[in-house]
Amino acid sequence: MKITLERAVRNVDELDLDLVVAHLTVLQERGLYERALLNAYVNTKHVHWSQAAIIDLFRLANPARLRRLGNGLNRSGPLTLFQGRSARHDGAGLSWTLDVEQARWFAKRHSDPAIWTGTVAAPDVLAYVNRKEEKEILALPERVTGQQRVE
Repeated sequence: MKITLERAVRNVDELDLDLVVAHLTVLQERGLYERALLNAYVNTKHVHWSQAAIIDLFRLANPARLRRLGNGLNRSGPLTLFQGRSARHDGAGLSWTLDVEQARWFAKRHSDPAIWTGTVAAPDVLAYVNRKEEKEILALPERVTGQQRVE
């Protein structure tokens, strides 16, 4: 779908990752990149995107802006995170949860479910999003320490 620049800026909360990338420079110039990226990541499907490419998009974002756009993480200190994924998947993505049961739900979507855990310092959290009560933590993989499979 072709979308004009004016429409992209006006409807920044409705863009998918393809449109965020197509208008990346202008979104950054107008201070809208983080808002568009976070909304696109949590509200649209992006299965045709590699984890590495998505992580690179988040590396371009201003972490303080992302944190302000999230739901507000009212915790300090290190956070224990969980991630449900395929046992064959050999790298953590951005999305973790504070809830092991939620991680199990995500893991069961795979034929070879696995639960991973790790720890992140609160200042290293890019955003906390509690859409659908998922208690989702977004963090760059290298900021999540002690990653290990627990199930």
